[in-house]
Amino acid sequence: MRHLTDIDSKPQAEAFVAYLLTKGISTHVESESPRAGNVEPSWSVWIRDEDRLSEANRELQSFLADPNHDRYRTAITEARSIVQ
Repeated sequence: MRHLTDIDSKPQAEAFVAYLLTKGISTHVESESPRAGNVEPSWSVWIRDEDRLSEANRELQSFLADPNHDRYRTAITEARSIVQ
């Protein structure tokens, strides 16, 4: 398991992790202590399969460029179906 990133917003972390699940990339997420200047915790995203780390990193760059894109919002619904 390898650390990918920390995301300050819980809804954004959930959307990104859900999107990764729709791509078949398994993650582990941990709540971290708030960063300086923040009152909310950050969310540490870990990639379970190290062979998928570079792919996850490419997806992260796309996510950071436009975290409010529809593909991340709709991924939550799709990820719920995958989990069920």
